[in-house]
Amino acid sequence: MATPFSSYANRAPAVLAVHRDRVLWIESAGRGGLAWAAASVTTAGAEGVANAARAARTEADGKARDVVLLLGESWVTLAFAPLGTLAPGELRMVLDRKARAALAPAADEVVHAALPVRARGERDPALADRWQMAAADRGRVLELAAALRSVGIRPRRVESARLAALEDAANDALVLQAQRDPDGVALSTLLGGRPIQHGALAAPSEDALVQEARSHAAFARRELRGRQVTELVLGGFDEEDGAELGARIAEALGLERTRSAAGTEALARRYLASASASPARRLDLLSAPRVERVAAAAWCVGALLFALGASAWTTRELDRRRDALHGELRALRTELANAERVDADSDRARPAPDALGTLGTLEREASTLEQASLRARRANDDLAALAAALDGEVDVRAFTLDDAGLRLEGGADARPLGALGALERVQHRLEDAGRFAKVEILPGAGADAGASGELRFTLRARRSP
Repeated sequence: MATPFSSYANRAPAVLAVHRDRVLWIESAGRGGLAWAAASVTTAGAEGVANAARAARTEADGKARDVVLLLGESWVTLAFAPLGTLAPGELRMVLDRKARAALAPAADEVVHAALPVRARGERDPALADRWQMAAADRGRVLELAAALRSVGIRPRRVESARLAALEDAANDALVLQAQRDPDGVALSTLLGGRPIQHGALAAPSEDALVQEARSHAAFARRELRGRQVTELVLGGFDEEDGAELGARIAEALGLERTRSAAGTEALARRYLASASASPARRLDLLSAPRVERVAAAAWCVGALLFALGASAWTTRELDRRRDALHGELRALRTELANAERVDADSDRARPAPDALGTLGTLEREASTLEQASLRARRANDDLAALAAALDGEVDVRAFTLDDAGLRLEGGADARPLGALGALERVQHRLEDAGRFAKVEILPGAGADAGASGELRFTLRARRSP
């Protein structure tokens, strides 16, 4: 069946790559040809990027209007999340939290997407619970998309430029890729075409790149039971620099295979190829869920002020958040334990400097949610007892339930004997339920059965010890 996007999906898409101070417009010119051009971003903000994109499209004689928008390092934050074994609900919440942490405090709303590095059951099961994440400031992304639409360029997907530059691989090869782009140099370790480690250097020396390559190789040996990097792929370097760097890294790692694709045009071809990649390999930030920054304290004492119909849901939600936090704590403790292992093959350790602080924060929040969950469950039981006691014999106008106990305002049958009987039955049911002690029912001030048609009353009860 045809859809509004059918024609777009069936042809090679155009690509707009946005880096810190430069944009690339890329589209197919037919028969394997390439139409591309670069333009400098001379004005800060989304409008400056949009103007540069329009200039690059004009210079490339571009025809397309729908594009895959690739955002560079200054726009998209990449991270890996070793998550351990989590239930689907826990997994989503942990990924949300890690996305917020990757950008905080810069962004009020974060958009993120994630893919597992390895599916369960594949070789190297140690990587089955490791996820590749891409996160961005949702406000900046939407502002840029709007600015581009204003100049006739329509983003259909938003992805990471660094991930788009990675090599594809059908086999299970372990490859080290060094890719130069307008933001600097990125090193990535790829297993079967999927990244398992990233590193980025803004203005690296050759020595720094060799050292980073050694660190990547050591990580692979440790995490993949001694496996060795077998191939080096260089992209975006000029021929002379690429040849010299490739020789040094190959010597340092004992590699025999090195491939190189020199220059910006090679990067442009890689970007265009990635735009047609399998949807299963994409991290699209345009269609990804947003994550608002939410204070954990909002789930504490205030959660105990229930409406009768929402009490069970609130209890379940608190339990879900508590369980997710405990799952993240397990994952973080595993991450810390791995960071503390000494890597004899690496010249430098890679501890997570903020991990201990994060662990303490999560433990405090988990403790708070644990208490809130227990109190919510207790409140839910109290409300169930209250609902059973009322049993439709009185009308509830308002009630509060807190640590001290229950206060309820309502009305009863206007006939004195009928009202008295109904209120006594409510009082006895509450006392028999064992949830409350010293249940008192007081007539409302100035209550007038004849004027109001009912007897107003206030019920007060202390929680049982």
